[in-house]
Amino acid sequence: MQSISVCSPLSPTRLRGTLDVMVLTVFCAALAVMWFFTTPIFLALIPYFIYSIFHVITYFSEYVLPAITARPARPKEDKLAQLAHKYQDLGSQTVAKVEVYGILIRLIIALLM
Repeated sequence: MQSISVCSPLSPTRLRGTLDVMVLTVFCAALAVMWFFTTPIFLALIPYFIYSIFHVITYFSEYVLPAITARPARPKEDKLAQLAHKYQDLGSQTVAKVEVYGILIRLIIALLM
């Protein structure tokens, strides 16, 4: 008789042994230590917030709405996709300005003090 393995490819015991999970664990531990010993720069959250808005709008218009309405996604007709496409460049410029002028100036001032 053949033995049947009860471990699926996505079981916790198999995932724990993969290199990706180990690297992710070490990275998260190092990030937690860094966050524990440094003061946060809340201005750095603005770029993540802006990019996350565009990601949520794009995901919602491409995957959630077609699943709810049972019709294929058409970016040319979808108002949310048009909105995200229209303001994507402006959002990227705003993020760049916040990173360069806001965060960099704050870090330089913190280094000089």
